[in-house]
Amino acid sequence: MKRLIALAVAVSATAFGYAQMDHQVGAKAGYNHLFLKYDNLLTTSPSTSSTQELNGGGFVLGGYYNYTPMDDLFLQAELLLSNRMWNEISTSVYDGQVSTITQTYTHYTNNYLEIPLLAKYGLNLTKRKYGDKKYLFFYGGTSTHILMLTKGTQQETFRVDASGQTTVTQNETTLDKGDLKNYFSPFQVSGLAGIQFTFGFGLNVDFRYQFMMNPASRVTPEATLASDFSVLKQNLATITLGYNFLWDY
Repeated sequence: MKRLIALAVAVSATAFGYAQMDHQVGAKAGYNHLFLKYDNLLTTSPSTSSTQELNGGGFVLGGYYNYTPMDDLFLQAELLLSNRMWNEISTSVYDGQVSTITQTYTHYTNNYLEIPLLAKYGLNLTKRKYGDKKYLFFYGGTSTHILMLTKGTQQETFRVDASGQTTVTQNETTLDKGDLKNYFSPFQVSGLAGIQFTFGFGLNVDFRYQFMMNPASRVTPEATLASDFSVLKQNLATITLGYNFLWDY
């Protein structure tokens, strides 16, 4: 009986040590910085329109798992909730017998389920086994972004100049969720590259840049009827602080 207990303890300790050395399970949270660009598709004269490109931000949080198939090479999968918030200011001017200026201020919030798949190369800065002290990673991969929630609010200011008189009106609305879902792409695919530094004691900091392979908005038959329709493109820079639950003292 004592031999069986000793054997069980030895096997458990070996398995736990193997898990610590070859596997990682952790959590991470941080900040998304959003880069926006609008590509106008259609313009109708004599009306001219422009969209001010504003950067945005948001939060990201979730967990990760990675595996070490060989020394200094790591394969990692993540499951993240990624939030994007940004403002858009667009102006449309019509010059005719009646001159009109329309300025629209819109605030958007989109939440995505993000699934990155990464290949990482690590440099052990302390020449010890993985997990002990300082480690520097360089990595690349792809990520899938699935749109989970979208909402927006809009404030419009109308200025009409006619017969020497000026009239200004304002209107504030909450955008219809059905219209937003029709406008935004249900999913995006991105390529990414990044660098990570592990401090030891399970702590790490990660910086990555993601370039989207398809726009955040999509072209539909209804949308192309709009004279000021534009395609929205987004890229992301993300910094996170993480904690690995399997690490050696």
